[in-house]
Amino acid sequence: MLLALFGQNEIVKKKREPKRVEKIFQKLTKEEWNKLEGMIPKEQLNQLKEKHQREKTEILNFLLKIKLVKPRFGKPYWSMETSANEIGRLKRMMRRDY
Repeated sequence: MLLALFGQNEIVKKKREPKRVEKIFQKLTKEEWNKLEGMIPKEQLNQLKEKHQREKTEILNFLLKIKLVKPRFGKPYWSMETSANEIGRLKRMMRRDY
């Protein structure tokens, strides 16, 4: 036990290997590099931005149809001026995309 304490034991003498591993530089094609980095083509990015903008405006238009009603007696509540079909369509759109 004293030998282990002062470093004379075989277990203590073993040197630990460094945990860092050097990176091996490889030549990658543009597609491989983009896949490795998680990048997407610019066309696809523009399509996603347009889709996001369309969905955002549709949801904002839906939210504008919701109004707060404050009756004289009773608790205030929210009222929607929309049909069940529109709500169902919005639900399907959100489930399909996400």
